[in-house]
Amino acid sequence: MHVLSLTAENYKQIRAVEITPEMIAGKSLIRIEGRNEQGKTSAVEMLWTLLLSQGRITKQPLRNGAESGFIRGVFDANSVDLGTITVERKFDKDGSQSLEIKNSEGKKLEKHYGTPRSILDRFISDISVNPNEFIKMTDTERRGVLLKLTGKEDIINAINNKIDATYERRTDAWREMNRTKHIAEAESNAGLDMSLEEIPTVALLTKINGAQGIIEEQNRISKAIESTRASTESCRDEIDKLEKTIDANDAYIKKSLEERASLKVEDYTALENKMKGLEDHNVEARKVKSIKENRRASEAAQNQYVALDKEVMVYRNEAAEILRESPLPIDNIEITSDKILIGDVLFDDLATTKQIMTAVDIAVAQDPHLKVLRVEGSLFDDENLMALDAYAKEKGFQIIAEIVSSQPQGGIRIEDGQIAK
Repeated sequence: MHVLSLTAENYKQIRAVEITPEMIAGKSLIRIEGRNEQGKTSAVEMLWTLLLSQGRITKQPLRNGAESGFIRGVFDANSVDLGTITVERKFDKDGSQSLEIKNSEGKKLEKHYGTPRSILDRFISDISVNPNEFIKMTDTERRGVLLKLTGKEDIINAINNKIDATYERRTDAWREMNRTKHIAEAESNAGLDMSLEEIPTVALLTKINGAQGIIEEQNRISKAIESTRASTESCRDEIDKLEKTIDANDAYIKKSLEERASLKVEDYTALENKMKGLEDHNVEARKVKSIKENRRASEAAQNQYVALDKEVMVYRNEAAEILRESPLPIDNIEITSDKILIGDVLFDDLATTKQIMTAVDIAVAQDPHLKVLRVEGSLFDDENLMALDAYAKEKGFQIIAEIVSSQPQGGIRIEDGQIAK
């Protein structure tokens, strides 16, 4: 479906414009040119205002001061079995609008075709008429359009889910690798003997505990001896009466002295010093052990990171192969779970002309019934405009290009809301 002619009166900055069949016949690239603020953009937009639903067009289509206005377009609709049709939108200053479609005989399309709005909605989409809409989309919205074109949306989404999960695991491995590596490096700077190993302290602690018990027993016996001696002294005045008691006490003392003398204890101070030396040794040995463990952990995390990185590449290559075999017309495209890259460059970071041509490719790939597109022609140099013209001709499309120019350049020139003579 192609545009044959366009006419408008009192639309935005347009006073009266008629783009006749003679002006666009045989042209794939239709240039609408002029200086700023002359109605050039309005002349380009009138086709979309005519075709798109009321909720998706300007709220104030009527030129200031006018009572009423209209946009009328004649289209070759043979590709959708409607022949030549005329679409007309009228609007008044009270805000009311009407939409009408007639056949080549001037009769309204029969009811079985549906309402004028439903007929047009079958032929057009925002992107198919205006690639700029694709550029304005968020990455999520663009992604939805592209995945729909591939016909492999579920498969690519599943692969992207695997990639995201693997990226997350790879990130954890990277963090663990760096954490353990930094710990090992920091501890290594202490100048430790890396051959040190921790010595068990259990045996020495047992000796120390035994020595403490012996000392306590010695103290207990000493106290008993002192108590007995005191009792002996108090009884000397009653020697006669207590002789037997004294003999028994002397015997007890003798026995106790012998028992105390039989108890041998290792030098306690020496044991404490030995324990302190052992603890100092083990502190350094534990540091050495920690360094070795962190080095091993860092190496394991690094190996895991490398393995996960390879896993991501397998998934990315799988997705790339699916995209290469899909109807998408864009080379080196990658669609992730949250962004679109073309040749490893984010779509939003592409040069403006590259963005536009990519959006045009996508619009064409949708194979819309209405084969008319709009581009910002001023962003293209002459060579690119010629290439765009050849591309449109090859694909059977009409591309309407808005071009800012102070001097005529051979296109349809708009001045003061009208076509310049």
